[in-house]
Amino acid sequence: MNREEFFLLIPAIIYGVALVDLLKVYKGKYNYWELTVWGTIMMLYIIIVWLELFAKLEMVTTNKWFYLISIFKAILVAQIAATITPEEKDIDHKKYFLSVRKQVFGLIGTLTLINLLLQEFFYNDERPILIRALIILLMFSNVIFNSVWLRVVTSVVIMGILIQIFVNL
Repeated sequence: MNREEFFLLIPAIIYGVALVDLLKVYKGKYNYWELTVWGTIMMLYIIIVWLELFAKLEMVTTNKWFYLISIFKAILVAQIAATITPEEKDIDHKKYFLSVRKQVFGLIGTLTLINLLLQEFFYNDERPILIRALIILLMFSNVIFNSVWLRVVTSVVIMGILIQIFVNL
């Protein structure tokens, strides 16, 4: 095992566990569309983060702070995945999603804030800072306001941004 493989092992395991958790979102008779949408958004986010982490491999292997932050981000993503994923006992997925809505959007907002700080202090990914600020505003607005339309707008904006990032990788 070389140095790069060694350093990517822990984040790979954590992201893998998060993906397995998110696959459970699609399981069940009574799926709720918002839960499915946010599970899909998180799956796409994990794929993008993994590809970006591989692209920043030199930073990961040479900067221990960047590596620790990368592991912390992976743990936060896994926590979001675990929060989004309903348990077997949660038959009503709509009720479950609405009960964890504040946690999910608060965690995603925190993750976006961490990404914003990483962009400023560790690397410049040349993405406009205003996009991340908009995402943070939308996420924390969803924590405060329980509006389906706000969540729809947020999901469309996030999905559009993630697809654009994925295409440009």
